[in-house]
Amino acid sequence: MKKVFAAAAIAATVGLTGASASAQSVNFDFSSSVPLAASQTPGAWYTDRYAPGEFDSFSFNGEDVLRHGIRADDQQTNSFYNYQGRKYDLGLGSASETVTMSIDLWVDESWQGADRNAGMWSTGRDANGDISAYPIMAFREDGIDTYDYINGVWQPGVSLSTGDFDNWFNLSFTLTPGVGVEYFVNGVSLGTFADTSTTMIDNVILNGYNFGEDYDIYWDNFTAQSTLIPLPGAAGMALAGMGMIGLRRRR
Repeated sequence: MKKVFAAAAIAATVGLTGASASAQSVNFDFSSSVPLAASQTPGAWYTDRYAPGEFDSFSFNGEDVLRHGIRADDQQTNSFYNYQGRKYDLGLGSASETVTMSIDLWVDESWQGADRNAGMWSTGRDANGDISAYPIMAFREDGIDTYDYINGVWQPGVSLSTGDFDNWFNLSFTLTPGVGVEYFVNGVSLGTFADTSTTMIDNVILNGYNFGEDYDIYWDNFTAQSTLIPLPGAAGMALAGMGMIGLRRRR
């Protein structure tokens, strides 16, 4: 059966067919055909850098998930185009709203010690509409790391070892305008990345790196939502609730 999230904020959206969108949220459970486009198109997942070999709804371990297939035949001479994935426009957030983005990633046992890179990327903008941030969480080098887009370096997050693989991991982050981006893995905070400029999240990008080998990435339960920043006194409780977004159980 589908995974069940503990977070009340998204409980009502889990299990929706395909996607639902409003001014406050975008949700995909990938249980039906994924809308695709070759170039930027509202309501579709369109090519980012280079299109992956597969990007479709797929039955995996008895669940409908997103299969993101990297194919050796698509490896490019220019490494920039070896990041192969698709982007979906969100346009969520403002100076008075937080934005939380969350997705499940299957970390396969075959990835241990292998060249694999699977990430949830996004683009942030400031109050003037200019690009100001690139929040990224990715599996790489036997761990789930975050990207320091100010200094252009990866920051260690969660290291995985034997026994941790062949499991779903929830990757999520919350942007709080004037504060920065707080990253979470399975609901556990990896800390806040200071960024006082970014006020909105423009998109989500699901990317995998092509190392010249075939491999599949499985994603599920994507959610992005904006929420009005609560009045002083309620803010702490609200942010604590967002941190729970990654907690889940399987049955």
